[in-house]
Amino acid sequence: RITEITHDRVLVIPAPGEPARLPFWRGDGVGRPAELGAAIGAFNGELARLDRDKFELRCQEVGFDAFAVDNLWQLIS
Repeated sequence: RITEITHDRVLVIPAPGEPARLPFWRGDGVGRPAELGAAIGAFNGELARLDRDKFELRCQEVGFDAFAVDNLWQLIS
């Protein structure tokens, strides 16, 4: 069981009777550049203003498959 998370350590104690789980890490990666985040936000904003047919066409233009299109539509709508 996690008792404390510091800037460089995760402190744990035994948790008898509980299944083992991997901890989730905060800030494990370096993240993405601000410019990429802004571009993703702008693209999502563009898509959010479209009706379903235009949304699908735009997603196909950038190479999304049907599964990705459906998932993104559910997220944005």
